[in-house]
Amino acid sequence: MDLSIKYFKWQFIDKPKEIIKSIKNVLSFGLYFFSLKQIIVSFFTPWKGIVWENSRGFDLQLYFENFIGNIISIVIGMILRTFLIIICLIFEVVVLTLGILLLILWILMPIIIIYLFIKSFQYV
Repeated sequence: MDLSIKYFKWQFIDKPKEIIKSIKNVLSFGLYFFSLKQIIVSFFTPWKGIVWENSRGFDLQLYFENFIGNIISIVIGMILRTFLIIICLIFEVVVLTLGILLLILWILMPIIIIYLFIKSFQYV
């Protein structure tokens, strides 16, 4: 096979496939690192499993305090999980954007190099 055909195959077929595979790997790492599936499944659970339980007997004030404490624990868990979901989504968007830009830059690199080479003769 001719060397130029091998180069074009590497530049425009093989390497872009590797770049796309790398982008997919980093995206799946982000989902795994931030545990997005687990965060969504446990969205309404109390933060760190902190719950107040009622004791034996009937005490209306104690029931009310435990109810409010459990609601606060759930709300804190929801707020922190929402924050983690937002960070995960920002990470995924940044990785996807940078990956696409890298892929476009890689594909256009021969054209950019030729353009810069021709442009450099203006300064000689």
